[in-house]
Amino acid sequence: MRIACGFNSNFLSGEIYIPSKVSMIELGITAYNILSVAEKRTPFERYNGKFSLHIARSAITEDMRSGCNYINNIMPRIINKEKTISIGFHLCGNRKDNIGKYGFTPHYERSNRKERNAINFLKRVSQIYQIDTWIENSNFYSGEPSEISNAIISANYISKESDSKQIVDLAHLIINSVNAKVDPLIFIGMIDWDNVVEVHLSGIIEGRDGTFHDGHSERVHHIVWDSFDKIVSSKLIKEDCYINIEHTENSWLKNLAGYNNDFEKLDSILLKNKKTSKLSNTNMNDYARSYLSKTLLAAIKNKKEIEIAKSENIESLISSWILSIEGSEVNLCLTKEEEDETINSVHYLKSFENFLNR
Repeated sequence: MRIACGFNSNFLSGEIYIPSKVSMIELGITAYNILSVAEKRTPFERYNGKFSLHIARSAITEDMRSGCNYINNIMPRIINKEKTISIGFHLCGNRKDNIGKYGFTPHYERSNRKERNAINFLKRVSQIYQIDTWIENSNFYSGEPSEISNAIISANYISKESDSKQIVDLAHLIINSVNAKVDPLIFIGMIDWDNVVEVHLSGIIEGRDGTFHDGHSERVHHIVWDSFDKIVSSKLIKEDCYINIEHTENSWLKNLAGYNNDFEKLDSILLKNKKTSKLSNTNMNDYARSYLSKTLLAAIKNKKEIEIAKSENIESLISSWILSIEGSEVNLCLTKEEEDETINSVHYLKSFENFLNR
């Protein structure tokens, strides 16, 4: 897996160093435009990695007129495709709705209209800029679990239909789930992990009333680390996926140790996963052979007679029979009713009798 980070303005002065293993930096429109100015000489000149333009508040689900206006007049006119690998968008609602009215990323609620608008918007962006598009889960304050699951289903659908990849922000998912009073791990299996290109890790702020809020000024929260560890150890994340620590606030200048420690912790989790990445010893065929042997052994009534007639113990005979089945076109079934000539299916007891009488 590849390590990424969110843009921090202290990178420009060199007061915070870009972590050495970072191969992609995610940054918003303002920072992207600053770095696009050729005469602006900064320590960034020593950075040889890639960028991803990341937009939290856009017209992604609004009508065509708003979407086209956003692309034509608000997004950067030119994208450096040599350095920029993608343009990512939060999957958000209309900028005039709910918390969008106050300048924040608006809460997304699934609807057919919003999905169509998002698909068309992403296709338009990809066509105009000739670059990959990514979408990220951005909700924090869902009212109930079904709203969270619907948003995940919607993101899966939009990304597939628009040929976009997904960013999974674990902190966002955890915040949203805890605020809806449900375990976030319930939703992990709903995500289309084959289409996930990036995972975000960040802090969480707990309000006085117990509500969770986004916290890019905080260390990665222990619940986020625990969830990430489970996801990595479960092999859900692809090897070429970016893992992004979003420590983007200026205040990190006063906590450089904390900033660097989170990247070190990420590195240790990924290293631990590499050491334990061997395939599991679990083999369903071994279990099936073992269960079949026990089932047949329990069903045979004349074990002693067979052993005397064949001058061989029954366990050895069963093993030889199973080997013969594996080298033949015969497929076993465990009930007589399941026998089916079209797939050459034979009841296991009949097959064993045929083996003994060959």
